[in-house]
Amino acid sequence: MKRAYQEIAKSLMENNFNVSPLQVENRFKTLKRAYKNMMLYNRRNGRGKYICSYEQVTLVAKNNSVCSNMETPTTKTVQHNSRLEAQNVKIIENLQSCQRLLRNLITRMDSKNKNANYMQNGVLQVCMEMRDLQKEAYSRAEEQREKANAQRETRNSLLEEIVTLLKSEKNT
Repeated sequence: MKRAYQEIAKSLMENNFNVSPLQVENRFKTLKRAYKNMMLYNRRNGRGKYICSYEQVTLVAKNNSVCSNMETPTTKTVQHNSRLEAQNVKIIENLQSCQRLLRNLITRMDSKNKNANYMQNGVLQVCMEMRDLQKEAYSRAEEQREKANAQRETRNSLLEEIVTLLKSEKNT
């Protein structure tokens, strides 16, 4: 591998890139680690897919077929990655739009719940007032019934006295 890193560094120097074989090795390790992390992350359920920018380069290197003409990702890879980036941006925008819609819906539902609770409390208050009025009316009716019973008893006793007086006058 050291020989491959030296060849890659030499090829890059020929193309006006000033890099050492150690830098090439470190970059390769970084790409390899990023690829492995991406693969681990993408295997987990319920997560969005990560995309490794230099996935094809790391795949070639992973298969131990490192060659000296592997300077940069191919234009096809770059186009593919830019398409994926654009798709990710659209997905993020869609998710943000959905999030805004959900917030608006939750806000509307909360206000409807508050209105419904307000109406329920209003109806409950009216029912309690009606119950109180009914209790008052019942107690007034009970008082009037007691007064009527007392007046009836008084009238009946007066009538009995009148009847007894009339009978006593008749007998005399």
